[in-house]
Amino acid sequence: MLKINNLCKSYSTPQGEMDVLKNLSLDIQAGEKVALVGESGCGKSTLLHVIAGLEPIQAGSVKVGGTDVAALDEAGRAALRRENLSLVFQQFNLITSMTVADNLSFEAQLAGRYDPDWTNELSDRLDLSELMHRYPEQLSGGQQQRLAIARSFAAKPSLILADEPTGNLDEANSDIVLDIAFELVAQTGCTLVLATHSSRLAKRADRILRLSGGQLL
Repeated sequence: MLKINNLCKSYSTPQGEMDVLKNLSLDIQAGEKVALVGESGCGKSTLLHVIAGLEPIQAGSVKVGGTDVAALDEAGRAALRRENLSLVFQQFNLITSMTVADNLSFEAQLAGRYDPDWTNELSDRLDLSELMHRYPEQLSGGQQQRLAIARSFAAKPSLILADEPTGNLDEANSDIVLDIAFELVAQTGCTLVLATHSSRLAKRADRILRLSGGQLL
C-alpha cells in the first residue's frame, strides 16, 4: 500500500538548510495499522504531508498503491487524495460554512462514493447523529475531532493518514474513539498510519515506527 525509498526533505532557515527526513525508507502493507512516534518536531507531520502530496519530494520516492507521488502534477496529487487516501489533521480542517452532515459527506461525494447508509453508521458510531445540523463552531473540540475522524472513513479510502487524531480528547475518550477507528479499519480493509506522541496509544497498533533525527529507528 505504501512504499518509500530514500526519502529526503529539508527546509531553508536563516541558519541554513535543516534536514527533516534523511534517506528514509519504509514499506507498509494493505490493512496494517502503523503508529509513527517521535518527539515533537521530529518530522512526523512532514512525513504524512509528503505521502499525501501536500509537500514536494526533494529526493527519493513515495508510492501509494503503486502510484509514484512525485510523478504527479498538482491535479494528479489532488486526485490521489480524493480517490485513494484521507487525512485527519491536528487542526481538523473542517469546512466552517458546512453543517456536520455536509462535512461528513463532502469527501465521499467528491470521490463518487457517497453511501448514505455508511454515513449514518459513521455518525451513529462516533456519536454525531444528534449534531448533524450544527456547524463546526457549535461543536466542542472533542466533537470536531470525532467528526474529522468520521469524515476520513466516509469515502472508504485505501489509506488514512492521521496526525494526532485523538489529541483533543481525554484518555478515556481517546481509547473509545481509537477502538472505533481500529474497528472501521478492519471493516473497510484500509491502511492506517497514525502519528502520535502517546506511547500508550501507539502500542495498540500492529507496528510502531520511531522517527528520530529524520530517520526511522
